[in-house]
This record gives sequence, C-alpha cells and structure tokens, in this order.
Amino acid sequence: MLTKDKILNFIDNEKIVDIYFYEKPVNWIEFGIIGTATSERHIDAFLYKISKEYKGVYSLSIDSDKKHGWSIINLENFVIHIFTEEKREYYTLDEIWSKNAL
Repeated sequence: MLTKDKILNFIDNEKIVDIYFYEKPVNWIEFGIIGTATSERHIDAFLYKISKEYKGVYSLSIDSDKKHGWSIINLENFVIHIFTEEKREYYTLDEIWSKNAL
C-alpha cells in the first residue's frame, strides 16, 4: 500500500522543494502534493525516477509538457503536481486548493 509518508519521503529524497500536501477527497483523489523542481531537467529526472520506482507496482500515469513547466503524476490515490518555480507562482495551485475552490 502506498502511504503518504512513503511518497513524501520519495519526493523529498529527489530534492523537490516547497512541498505542499493536501488531503481533500475529490472523486478518485484522496491526497494531493504540490512541489517545485529547480529546472525542467530536474522535472524530467524526477519523472524518470518515479516511473522507475512505481510503474508496474501501482497505477501510474504522467502528463508532462516541457513548455508549461508543470507535470502531473497520478499515482494510485495521489495526484502530484511538480512545477518550475516560475510556473508554480503563475498557476497558484496552492492557493486554489487551500481555499477549497475546486
């Protein structure tokens, strides 16, 4: 079973910073995580490692677009958003989730 501590430790070990964790059951999502990567290359490395670690073990899908600086990972009952710093400030997803806007 994938626990929040296990996934948060994994994300922290991969040097993703400014991690924001939220627990808001919405449809199939129970937990959400927002984090910041240092660059697009850092996002790519993170996506490679999370795929290597969890693909075939848990339900995993990844949506990533380099030009937008934002990758979304659906991992079991978690949704993980990894941004570059610039795009995280632009999209303000932390604020949206903290205000229960969705």
